[in-house]
Amino acid sequence: MLSQIGLRKDFDNVSQRIMYHYIVTQPKFVPIKSDIADEFSQKQMYDFLLDLYILIYNDPGFIGMNIEADETEDRPAKYREPFHEKTYVEVRNFRRKNVKKFEDLIDKLLLLGEIGEAQCGKLVVAKEPLGYSTIKFNSLIKALSIIGLQTEVTDDMLLISSNKYPELSR
Repeated sequence: MLSQIGLRKDFDNVSQRIMYHYIVTQPKFVPIKSDIADEFSQKQMYDFLLDLYILIYNDPGFIGMNIEADETEDRPAKYREPFHEKTYVEVRNFRRKNVKKFEDLIDKLLLLGEIGEAQCGKLVVAKEPLGYSTIKFNSLIKALSIIGLQTEVTDDMLLISSNKYPELSR
């Protein structure tokens, strides 16, 4: 994991600082006994999530995370107030806003997994239970594409698959 991003103490933006901790604290893969997902499928999910974290680390803007200069305690942006003039609450809220963008993506992926059903190597999701407007649905399709998932849309279904991780939908 560290070989892909290097050991860091300094970051270009607060979003990289946030995602870095997800990457470096990812535990070693250990499969569990399961009648639902074999070891290979579990490993593909593990790899998919780690790749997702690294993708967001390298380009946090695609999910709406902040890409401006890192404005944390040790590195306030030059055009803004120095940290000592900011309140702890302001800095915490700034970070939290960016964590929320990441958590929203993960929540969407979890929802798809919960309401979808694996069929023939695809996750088949009924569109109605999503309750998304056209704009929100199109945004979801775009995000899924950016993270490397293939989508097919019918009148009432969303079909999701992965060329890189074909066992995600089995």
